[in-house]
Amino acid sequence: MAILSSVSTNSEKARFDASRVVPTANENRPKSVAWQYYIQAFSVVNSLGVIDLTYVVNYIQQMETVIEAGVWTGGWFRKYRGGWVEQGGNITISSNSSNLNTTFTLFVPYANTDYSVLLQRTSNINTAGDVAPPLVRSKTTTTFVFSAMSTSLSWRAFGMGVVS
Repeated sequence: MAILSSVSTNSEKARFDASRVVPTANENRPKSVAWQYYIQAFSVVNSLGVIDLTYVVNYIQQMETVIEAGVWTGGWFRKYRGGWVEQGGNITISSNSSNLNTTFTLFVPYANTDYSVLLQRTSNINTAGDVAPPLVRSKTTTTFVFSAMSTSLSWRAFGMGVVS
């Protein structure tokens, strides 16, 4: 530890120069990056802040309201107020080699062929060693054609139905 033995009469000044520490421009803030988000709702592109949430909620509630439904042995369907149709059931096929192109008639027609069909095997395959999954080959608004090596399938189709 050093001990000062004399007092200096010369004053020393400390000088602080900010330009040596930070950039000195008219604006010395981080760059502001603003994003404008756009979303597509009801086939119209909108700014995020422009969408009327009340309208969106009412539209979704309409879509969720079932207006007609049916259930019977081997099948079911649901029609929604917004035009959406879901249907499904079970298919049993005779055990032979003609299962390559089986046509199934839908319970409720669709507006176009943009609907989806899901098929799932529910029984063992009928050809030893063949593990090919069921396959939808073509669709019309009232039927779909599929191939399957299984004798029993479950199916489900969904899309926009014919609006009456």
